[in-house]
Formats: sequence, structure tokens, C-alpha cells
Amino acid sequence: MKKLFTNNPTEIAEEINSLITNKGALVCAKGGTSDKMKKLPLVAKSKSSAGDLMVILHPDHPCDSDKCSFYYATAGAPLRYFEAARVKKAKQFLGLQYPTEIYNVFRRKSPRVQTARKSTITFSILHKQRVYSGKVVDISLNGAQLSIDLPAQLSTGDTLCALSFILCSRLLADYEETITLAEAKIVWIQTEEERNHTLGINFEPDDNARDALENYINLRKIEDPKDFAT
Repeated sequence: MKKLFTNNPTEIAEEINSLITNKGALVCAKGGTSDKMKKLPLVAKSKSSAGDLMVILHPDHPCDSDKCSFYYATAGAPLRYFEAARVKKAKQFLGLQYPTEIYNVFRRKSPRVQTARKSTITFSILHKQRVYSGKVVDISLNGAQLSIDLPAQLSTGDTLCALSFILCSRLLADYEETITLAEAKIVWIQTEEERNHTLGINFEPDDNARDALENYINLRKIEDPKDFAT
């Protein structure tokens, strides 16, 4: 799953320049290539009539198209992904335009299913006493997407506490699976209006919560197999 990290040209330039300064490497996203061919060190910044270029070392670059896709990782940040146009190629080096968008990539530990009807959640924010509520959009064994309406400012990395999910069935009107968790971390957040937040959380359930989640996920796979998202 990927979420937009930035499409701001200044922020993109700062991100790419930091990668070059810190001698980072890109990983080619093209399938069917060896790890040795995929890992491509960023060696310099250059310029062309098309604008700033990042220069990568490519002893045998697997991308043979005009636009190449890459992943990279930095300490303390999610895996990130971008596409960049190939501008120059010379012997051991490849010149790529700076991307127009960079995405955060989140790897799910387990498949995720859409929740049904009015599946809800209540929770509090670490060091705050007020209890908030919202809708559960989808859920897996290790995470969920929530839609909430609250005035509090939230940020990536914030901790939610005392979470209580009520997960509903589409076909069984009286079915409710209640699951409680001690805490969860916000891994991404989108604010559509001043109070309206869509956010992704990660958590590590205990054995009881994991069993309940597995039961619910299996039920939803039977009810709506088309909504079973891997």
C-alpha cells in the first residue's frame, strides 16, 4: 500500500539531495532482476536542460524504459517509492530527473478486509483522558484504516490507547465481534477537513484479539470475497 509523502518540489529536492549527500542507494522496482542489479548507488547531482538530475551508478541497469521506478529506505522513515524519467545514459552512469511525487510504502504483515455496515472504534490518545470514536474502514491482523471526526491534532507516530473495535457482518444482522487492544501507532494520516481525519494504524494483538480478528477476517472473506484485499 502506498500513500503520498510529498509532491512539493522543494521537499522533493531536499529529500533527493539528502539521499545523494548521505550516499544512499536506490532499488530498481522492476521484477525479475537480481539483487545485485537492483541496488544502484546515488553518486552525484547534475544539471541538464530538463532541470536537476540525480546520477546513479548502473553497471548493468535493468530498466530499459524511459521512466524508471525505484524504492529507497532511510533511517526512521517508511520505505519510499518514486518514478523518474531517464534523461542521460553514459557508460557506468545514468541521469534521472527528480521525481514529481514521492510515496510512502507500507508493507502489510497480513491481508486486509473491508469492514461491513457500521463497524466502529473507540479510543483515547496517549496522556489524554477523553474518549473518541470513529468508523473502521478496513482491518487486518496487524492494522486498520479509520475515519474519525475530532478536533485534536494528530501526527504520524502518535499512540492511541484503550482501543475497542466493534466489527459488524454484512449478512448477519446481530453479529458483532468486539476486540480490545492496549495501544496502536499511527503510521499515516490524511486530514481532509479541519476535523475529519483518515488514518492508518499498526498494532500487535494479544492471542485473544488475534483469534477474534482471524474469525472476523474469515467471515468477511466468505461474505464478500471481492473485498478481500491482499
